[in-house]
Amino acid sequence: MSLIACNECQGKVSDSALACPHCGCPLPNLNEEDKNELKEKIELSKYRTLCGFFFFGGIAWIYFGTVDAIDKDAALSEVWQSARWFIGIGFFGYLVGEFINGIDDMKRKRKRKTH
Repeated sequence: MSLIACNECQGKVSDSALACPHCGCPLPNLNEEDKNELKEKIELSKYRTLCGFFFFGGIAWIYFGTVDAIDKDAALSEVWQSARWFIGIGFFGYLVGEFINGIDDMKRKRKRKTH
C-alpha cells in the first residue's frame, strides 16, 4: 500500500482508497463495483447528514424556544410538542441508516468471501 496524488486536489491518498479523503473525488483505478459502492456510501452520508440536521435542529429548537421565556415550564411544554417530531425523525432516520449500512457491509463481506 502506497500513497498517490489525487487528480483533483493533489492531496496524498492511499492507493487502496475508494476516494480522496480531502475532496471526495473517486480514484480513477476503480472498477464498476467499487464506483457503485462509493455512490451508495455518498448517498447514505447525505441521508445521515439530513437526519443529523433534524435531530440537532429539534434540540436547538427546544433550547432557543425556551431561553427567553418567563414561564420556562409552559414554554418547554409548548415547544416540546413540535420539536419532539424533529428529534424523533432525526433519531429514527439515523437508526435506519445504520441498519442499512450494516446490511450493506454484510453483503459486501459475503460477496468478497465468495470471490
